[in-house]
Amino acid sequence: MGVEQTRHPHFNFSYISGKWDVSEQDAQSLLGGLIFLHDAKTKTSNFGGLIYDWFKDPVPDKAHPDRISFKFLAVSEGRYAEWEGRNFMMAWQSEVVSANNPIVWHVPPSQRHVGKGFRSLKDIPEDFVAQLREHALHKISD
Repeated sequence: MGVEQTRHPHFNFSYISGKWDVSEQDAQSLLGGLIFLHDAKTKTSNFGGLIYDWFKDPVPDKAHPDRISFKFLAVSEGRYAEWEGRNFMMAWQSEVVSANNPIVWHVPPSQRHVGKGFRSLKDIPEDFVAQLREHALHKISD
């Protein structure tokens, strides 16, 4: 899945998901948004969270070497979301999806108790999320 643990100065359970082939402008627009990580398009997400930062993370041997890595805070809502975006057979990554699209979760009945005691989006201070969303509106200058 390409996830590693990192540190945030104020929150536990912070991670990096790396080497995404997205533009800097798209990365910026995702601040305060959610990332969902899937093992396969046919499966619901098994991990995800609130994106709070991004950085350039090049991969020189790729056709598109300019890559982006995202820092995010794991939240229980990051699990069991349906795949959304590119869905043709060879698609291995989705795309930036509008915040206006509804998220569809399929939580198995046996897992509905799991996550209690774990951080939820409602546990993250609203002012922190508002600051992220304000930063998301800033254009990236070359």
